[in-house]
Amino acid sequence: MRYAALCVLVCLVGCGGGGGSATFSSESEELAYLHAVGSPTPEQWKRRNELQAKADKVAQEERRKAQEFNEAQRAKEEAETRRVEERKKAIVREDLISEAEIHEGGKRYTAAIESYKKLLTRHAGTEEANKAAAKIKALGPLAKAELRQQKIDELVGLAKKYEQERSWSTAITAYKELVRDYPNSPEAEAAASRIEELKNK
Repeated sequence: MRYAALCVLVCLVGCGGGGGSATFSSESEELAYLHAVGSPTPEQWKRRNELQAKADKVAQEERRKAQEFNEAQRAKEEAETRRVEERKKAIVREDLISEAEIHEGGKRYTAAIESYKKLLTRHAGTEEANKAAAKIKALGPLAKAELRQQKIDELVGLAKKYEQERSWSTAITAYKELVRDYPNSPEAEAAASRIEELKNK
C-alpha cells in the first residue's frame, strides 16, 4: 500500500500535480497518497482522517461479516456432528431393541431383560428407554420362572448322568435336592418316585 502511495505521489509531483488539484481513481488510492504526503495541509489532514475513518468502518464491517460467516459455518458443522451422533445412537437403540425382541420371542426372558437393561442405562430419558423399563417389569416373573426351570433341568440332568455312571447314591442326592428345592414341580414328583426305585439298586 505504501509502495502504491509513493508511486501515486511521484506521478503527481512528476507530472506537475503539485500545482493543481489531484484526481484519484478510488478513495483508497487517495488515502494512500495522503498518508505518503510529508507535510499535509490542514485540508489534507481533515480529508485523510475522513477517509481513514471510512476505511476503518469498512474494514470493521468486513471483519464482522467474516466472523458471522465463520460462526455460521461452525454452527453448521456442530449441527451436522450432532446429527451424525444422534443417528449412531439411534442405530444402537434399534439394535438393542431388536436383540431384546428376538430373545423375548424365543422365550429367553433373562437375556431379553439384560438387553432391555442396556437400553435403559445407555439411553436414559428416551421413549425407547421408558418402554424398556416397562418391559423389564413385565418380563420379571417370566424370567424368574425361566431360571427356576433351568435349575430344575440342571438337577434332573445331573441325576440322570449319575445314573448312567451307576453312581446310585450320588443320583439319589441330586434327586433329593430337586425335591427339597422345588417340591411343587412335576419333576419333583417324578424324582421322588425315582429315589425309591434307586434305593433298591
